Amino acid sequence: MPYIPALSGMVHTGMTGITDAALRALKPGDKPYKLRVERGLYLHVMPNGSRLWRYRYSDGKTDHTISFGAYPAVTLADARRRAQTAQDDRLNGTDPAAAKRAALTLEQVALDWYDKQRPRWRETHAEYVLSSLRADIFPALGSRPVADISPPDVLRAVRQVEARSSDLARRMRQRLDAIFGYAIACGYARDNPASQIIHALAPMPPGGRMPAIVDIAEAREMLRRVEEAPAFPMVKAANRFLALTAVRLGEMRYMKWDEIDGDIWEISAPRMKMARPHRVPLSPAALDILSAVRPYSGREYVFTTSKGAPNRPIGDNSIGVLLNRAGYKGRHVPHGYRSLFSTYLNERGGVIGGQAVEKLVEHALAHAPDDRVAAAYNRGTLFEARRELMNLWADVILDGALPLAAALSGPRK
Repeated sequence: MPYIPALSGMVHTGMTGITDAALRALKPGDKPYKLRVERGLYLHVMPNGSRLWRYRYSDGKTDHTISFGAYPAVTLADARRRAQTAQDDRLNGTDPAAAKRAALTLEQVALDWYDKQRPRWRETHAEYVLSSLRADIFPALGSRPVADISPPDVLRAVRQVEARSSDLARRMRQRLDAIFGYAIACGYARDNPASQIIHALAPMPPGGRMPAIVDIAEAREMLRRVEEAPAFPMVKAANRFLALTAVRLGEMRYMKWDEIDGDIWEISAPRMKMARPHRVPLSPAALDILSAVRPYSGREYVFTTSKGAPNRPIGDNSIGVLLNRAGYKGRHVPHGYRSLFSTYLNERGGVIGGQAVEKLVEHALAHAPDDRVAAAYNRGTLFEARRELMNLWADVILDGALPLAAALSGPRK
C-alpha cells in the first residue's frame, strides 16, 4: 500500500479500528491507491478525490470485485454491512457478483452506459440523451431489473414516444439497443429486447424538407393562433423566442442564464452545430420574454420544464406539440422559423449597416465561413449590423401579435 499522510504509521490490512473521521481525512495521491478495511473490503481513493467502496473475493478460479458506491454517501457502517452480506451469500453457495448483476435496474445500467459514452459527445447531445431517457424510459422501465425486461416491455415504452414522433421513437430504440448491448457485454443481461422490436414500429414517412410556413402574413396568423391556444406559458414563451432569434431548437432549449450578457447571448462552441461560438443579438422583444420567464425558470436553464424538475430544459417536442395542437401539424415545425427568417429577409434584400442583408442572414443562422477574418468581423461591424437586422425582424414577425402578457397566458407550471 502507498504512503497515506492522513493515516501514516497505520497497517492497511485488517484495520477494523478505522473510523469515519479517519476516512474523511484521507488525501488523494498522484495515483489511485487502496485502503484495506477488512475481509476483502477496501476503499479505492482516486486522484480526483473520489473514494469508492469495493469488495473483492475469489471463487477459487476467478477474482471478483463488487462496487458498493462512493464514500461518504455509503458510510463505513453501510459498507461493512454489505461486505458481511456478500460473505454470507458465499457461505450459502450464492455468487454475490451474480446476485448484484441480476438486481441491477435498467436505470442503473443506462446511467453507467451514459457515463462511458459522454466523453465522446458534445455537451448538447449528452444533455439531450440523458433528458430523453429520464422523460420517456426511466418512468416506465427504469426500476425494472435489466435482465427481466422483455421485447413487449420495450415496445410499449417506445410506442408511447412514437405517438408523438416516429423519428424520436426510432432514435430512442437505438439508444435502448446500445444500452442493452452494453448490459450483455458486462454480463448484466443475456438478451437485447430493443433489437427485436424494430419491425413493430411504424415506418418513417418519406424524407424531404422540414415543413415551414414562409409567407409572412400566414406566419403572423400562425403565431397568434398558437399563442391563443391553451398551453403552458413557458412553452409559448419558448416558441416566440425561437421565432424572434431563428436559432436551432437545441440551442434554444439548452440556453443558460450565464450565457446572457446584456442584450447579447453567446453560445459556446460545443453547443453549436458548426462547433464554433455564436453570438446572438437579442432584440427588446426577446429580452422582454426573458424577463417574463425569469420568475418561473430554473437556476441554470432559461426555458425549463415543470414536471418536478425546475432546472431541466423543456422537452425537445414541446414546441412541436404546441404547433400541432394549433392546427399546423405537417405545415410548420420549430426548425421552420429559420426558413421563414431566411426566406423573408433574403426576398426583402437591401443593405443594413453597410452590409448586404443576405450576408447578415447567413451569419445570423450561424452559416458563416469558419476563418479568422470572418470571426473577427463578426464580432465587430457585422455584429452591429446584425443587431439592427434582428430588431427589424422582431418588428416584422410581431406585427399584429398579441401583447406579451396575453400571449403567455395559461396555467402556470
